[in-house]
Amino acid sequence: RFGELDRTLPYHAPCQLRSHGIGLPALDLFELVPGLRAIDMDHDCCGIAGTYGLKSEKYDIAMAVGKPLFDRLRASAEDQVACDSETCRWQIAAATGARLRHPVEFLAGAVGSFLAWTLAAGGEEVQLVRRHGVPGARTERLIAGGPTGAGEARQVAVAGSPESVAGAPELILLAVKMPDLAGAIETAAAWPDATLLAVQNGVGADALLLARRPSSGLIAGSLTTSVERVGEGTIQRLSRGGIVLAPVRGEVGGMIDRLVLAFAAGGLRARATDNSAALRWSKLLVNLIGNATGAIVDIDPMAVYRDRGLFRLERRQLAEALAVMDGLQLRPIKLFGADTRLLQLAARLPGPLVQPVLIWVVAAGRGGKRPSLHLHLEAGSGAPTEVEWLNGAVVTAATELGGRAPLNARLAELVEACNQDPERRAWFRGRPDRLIEAVETA
Repeated sequence: RFGELDRTLPYHAPCQLRSHGIGLPALDLFELVPGLRAIDMDHDCCGIAGTYGLKSEKYDIAMAVGKPLFDRLRASAEDQVACDSETCRWQIAAATGARLRHPVEFLAGAVGSFLAWTLAAGGEEVQLVRRHGVPGARTERLIAGGPTGAGEARQVAVAGSPESVAGAPELILLAVKMPDLAGAIETAAAWPDATLLAVQNGVGADALLLARRPSSGLIAGSLTTSVERVGEGTIQRLSRGGIVLAPVRGEVGGMIDRLVLAFAAGGLRARATDNSAALRWSKLLVNLIGNATGAIVDIDPMAVYRDRGLFRLERRQLAEALAVMDGLQLRPIKLFGADTRLLQLAARLPGPLVQPVLIWVVAAGRGGKRPSLHLHLEAGSGAPTEVEWLNGAVVTAATELGGRAPLNARLAELVEACNQDPERRAWFRGRPDRLIEAVETA
């Protein structure tokens, strides 16, 4: 079953969905989430009607059609709204200022649940903390499935608040995305002496944690296993991958050894490395692949690497990141399922020679799952993305080194523009040529 989520959630069913006559599947899913009180706004149309409401001459009509819905949403005083349609989410977000999310976003939490299951399978005692969960303590049944079938079910303790956690934890595993890390740190403040394991993407988590947690031990983690939550307490493992751990601060060597053994016993490849900065930047290289470019033009990473123009952009952004690593005197390291040392070689060899190889590498590493920025823009919520800690981190580090990373800067700018302006993303969708022109004329 799903974990608890204590909130009231307004839901708008798009008129196109209603016309299919299949009911309202999202509401059926929401009923499976303990504590979630979904309210059907029961309004025919938000006014966007595909792209009708995007036309300037139809704007007033579109807003008038949606006004009763917008008024009801404002009256609910809820800051988040669920809706299945991307263009409907654009329209409602622009009209109300609420954060719009796809229904499946409320069923997320795959990485934290997967790692919790793995540690439990490896013999460790695990508790999940839901920052917005139902108060109290309970158990949750988790299953981690893979290509060869479902794994064994594990019962994991779940706390709806820090006050409900049994005892003082030795280790806190932070598996939230970077925009949510500050909130997770506030929750972790209840246990100031616990060691932290941070598995965020990009570069920046360690600096934030060192500043906000001045004394506790800190471990950096890089997970290269693609996972997604598929409902009923089941996490689907899409690629083999593994996890690499590195010390950041404190006497954490013993804890790292213990975690490596536990993860391995739970079926996840694991090892330790000494240099946390090299680990973070190596994972950043992986996160850059097919991410910003694919998100902007709305195509998957394999299609990005098949397109010659986009492939050239990919090589340029990686070259900028590798130049930063060189300036920081960091060398890419081998991650499970992603040997980033080969990217240095790929950056030097002729494009036609390495393009077919990298297409295969991208396909094997992703396991069919779209990258984080693409999923974020697809949800259409307008909430902060991770690009500041991905392409943005390359730009920041290059500037501090006295250099520039112009392509990464432009990609970060365009991702944010598409995140905030649905018309901008619609203009780029399916048009690599427009992205290439936007980058070259910047």
